[in-house]
Amino acid sequence: MASFGGTEACVFLSPSRIKDPQKHRYVELLITKCGERYSTATEAFRYVDESNNGFITPADFVVVFQRLLAVTLKADEAAALVAHFAGRDGADRVSFDEFARAYDRSGAPRSPRAAAEPEAPPPLAAVERLDAAFGAALDARADSIRAGFLNLDTHRTGFISYDELAEGLNRFGIPATPAETRALCALYDVRGDHRISYAEFVRRAVRRERPYDAHLLRQQDDLAAKNAPAPIGTFAAP
Repeated sequence: MASFGGTEACVFLSPSRIKDPQKHRYVELLITKCGERYSTATEAFRYVDESNNGFITPADFVVVFQRLLAVTLKADEAAALVAHFAGRDGADRVSFDEFARAYDRSGAPRSPRAAAEPEAPPPLAAVERLDAAFGAALDARADSIRAGFLNLDTHRTGFISYDELAEGLNRFGIPATPAETRALCALYDVRGDHRISYAEFVRRAVRRERPYDAHLLRQQDDLAAKNAPAPIGTFAAP
């Protein structure tokens, strides 16, 4: 049986017992928690699709339940969840359409924060200052880029989520609003999947360490070329 913070759940998942998401605790918990964070099925699906391959697999459910609910799913329980959302026994993955049907018909309340008008993004200069403070705090705590990434990837998923980034900023004593944290995440998130991969983290860390060197060198080269004596023979005869 799955464990909720060390306490065994009182229900067992099987495809034959989870026809109605409102009657099953696991499904209800997942949809409710996603509804607290996201206003649409699309946003919830992208969160649960931990492997980022366009489908939700049993492995995705295992990771998300552990991270979101502190629930440890067994393999057969995760498979039963897939069968439930896919609407058929033996299914090995859940498509977006299948997830959206179950999510939308659940009737779970959606996050007012997520449904509200989007907050204006902070100025880029403010985000870069936040990133500089963030980088300095990481440098003080880790002796390599990899160690810095692992310092933030507390769930060991291979990605840094928005929540992990926010928790890291708080742990480092760096004040940041939710909008600033989202903008900082977007600064790293080249792929636009709302999380930071190790490659994206490295790319930004290297860029942050030498953000202006190449630009300044180009300026020096341009200035030197401008002030250099003209080559002989370039002036027309009077």
